Amino acid sequence: MEEKIRNSDLKFTKDVSTNLQHFIKSLLTVDVSNRLGTKGVEEIQAHPWLKKVNFDKVHNKVYKPPFIPQIQDQFDTN
Repeated sequence: MEEKIRNSDLKFTKDVSTNLQHFIKSLLTVDVSNRLGTKGVEEIQAHPWLKKVNFDKVHNKVYKPPFIPQIQDQFDTN
């Protein structure tokens, strides 16, 4: 399975936008020097897929998450 993960091309369903596909592929680029984010978090934040995200609001925890899992303790992985 690891071999498949490392050597297979990513395949996306039709409902995944071109911008999102590019964003994911850019984060998973094998060559670290070409990977999105190697020049800093600003490079990631500037990606077109994230253009509607207000990072000041993210930083200030203004956005409400759509789901908050119930956990038993810090080691709970359920």
